[in-house]
Amino acid sequence: MCARRVGPEGTPVGGWSSAPPPVVSGRQRRADAKVRVIAAIIIGLIVFGIVHLMDMPRTNPEDTVRQYLTYLAEGDAESAGSMLTRPMTDREKRFLTNDVLSAADSRIVVESVESLTSRWRAGSRATVRATMSVNGERFTHDFTVYHHKPTKDRPTEWYLFDDLLVRVAVTGDGVPGFSVRGDSPGVEPLSRSWQEYYFFPGVYTLTPEGRSDGGTVEPQKIVAIDGSGTAATEITSIRFTGAR
Repeated sequence: MCARRVGPEGTPVGGWSSAPPPVVSGRQRRADAKVRVIAAIIIGLIVFGIVHLMDMPRTNPEDTVRQYLTYLAEGDAESAGSMLTRPMTDREKRFLTNDVLSAADSRIVVESVESLTSRWRAGSRATVRATMSVNGERFTHDFTVYHHKPTKDRPTEWYLFDDLLVRVAVTGDGVPGFSVRGDSPGVEPLSRSWQEYYFFPGVYTLTPEGRSDGGTVEPQKIVAIDGSGTAATEITSIRFTGAR
């Protein structure tokens, strides 16, 4: 039998080792498996969190409603109008202008704005409650605001479903037209049939125009609150009657 040569510290000479591989106990294997599982869970949670954050709205629905109401309070109808999604004809939106809203006898006064939806995500909707007053009458309105994931072409995130536009009906018998204080285009033709227009909340003066017989018809005021029909002082229909 040939004796193996060994090195100075008992290691075999000749490029091979007779030392057996380390023995891993069952306990160690279970511990290693547990570490791998925990690491996988942590990585999964991190990835989920990143994806969730990327999908979360970057702005608050409450801020959208507050900005809209601020425009109305300041008489900036054009900026407020840019936030509207309601389809309207040119006649219906005739008086949704800066000139008309700025000349209103009374405009909206905002008291508070608060979100009633605690959590929201991309593609969801939220409810925002605003407390306001017009012409001294206090009221509360719940806005429904829809979220749309912003894109290059549509950078806005939240869209108003409710807009507080008030539908006003006007007719005239013996009065061919009327004007609204502040409206630069001038006289709006009238007929005996009811014609409908939208107004932002406020108090507006409508003046009959075009009487050819020299008679006079007194101006009238519309009081646009929220269009619900429940406000005590709201006046949303005007009939001008001339002498026969």
